[in-house]
Amino acid sequence: MHGLFCYNVSLSDAPAYEQRFRVYTAPEDLTGALTAEAKALARAEGKHGLPEALGSVKWFLLAGGFAAFLRVWRGGVSFSEGYRSSPFVFWIGCVLVAAAGAFALADVLLPRLRRGGEAAENARRRYEAAERKVRENAGVPIDAEKAEILIVCYRGDEKHQQVMGAADNTPLDVFMRDGDLCIFDGIDVFAFPRSGMTGLRIVEREFPISGWNKPQPPTQKQYIDCGVTLHGEKPASLRFCCALDLSRDGEDYRLLFPAYELPVFARLTGLAAPELPERAR
Repeated sequence: MHGLFCYNVSLSDAPAYEQRFRVYTAPEDLTGALTAEAKALARAEGKHGLPEALGSVKWFLLAGGFAAFLRVWRGGVSFSEGYRSSPFVFWIGCVLVAAAGAFALADVLLPRLRRGGEAAENARRRYEAAERKVRENAGVPIDAEKAEILIVCYRGDEKHQQVMGAADNTPLDVFMRDGDLCIFDGIDVFAFPRSGMTGLRIVEREFPISGWNKPQPPTQKQYIDCGVTLHGEKPASLRFCCALDLSRDGEDYRLLFPAYELPVFARLTGLAAPELPERAR
């Protein structure tokens, strides 16, 4: 069985089986315009950051402030006695520490404020317009759902796979069109015929994952029930995942995805959703 979006890194000419289902590739003029606008947006947003040289000033201010406090609260002298003898030094220390705090706060807030500013807002509008053109040209519906699939790199053959690193679980657009389950990755559209699908099933194999994309935290029960394991409060891996099986021209394929995306794929394809493993609940 061939894995879709699964790549054998031990072979220099390993086939990318999903390419057999590719029905669209965005033209270079659209992707080139999108790339240019993405770079312009990054430049526009970057102008709102705190300069690196100023970012280091806070440490000098903090050190000066503590030095002033130590001068007031020197060994063998109570704080009140030190303040009476050197009130000016104490208030200088307060000003330096407050200034250091202001710089630290700016370091935190300014990256968030990068999304502000007229130039950045205009650049964002141009980027979003370029992105809409790519999606419209690809025929991606406005209400297309986002769902994660597992993009896996492995060594060995298809029956004895050694997974290399974490699986990429970036969400992609998924939708039904003309009896096909379509997946859009931002450039290509892949169409998997519903008529060739043989079912949804559980794959009881652990896959480390590269990140977390859901608005809710991975610690919620709905995700733990779907096999998400944690390292502290951060997602580490999937104890199991799901597969969509399909056949075409006498060959079998499988598309892997996290179990928490099972409702999306079951609803779109109309296939029966399998029961999750009891031990995961």
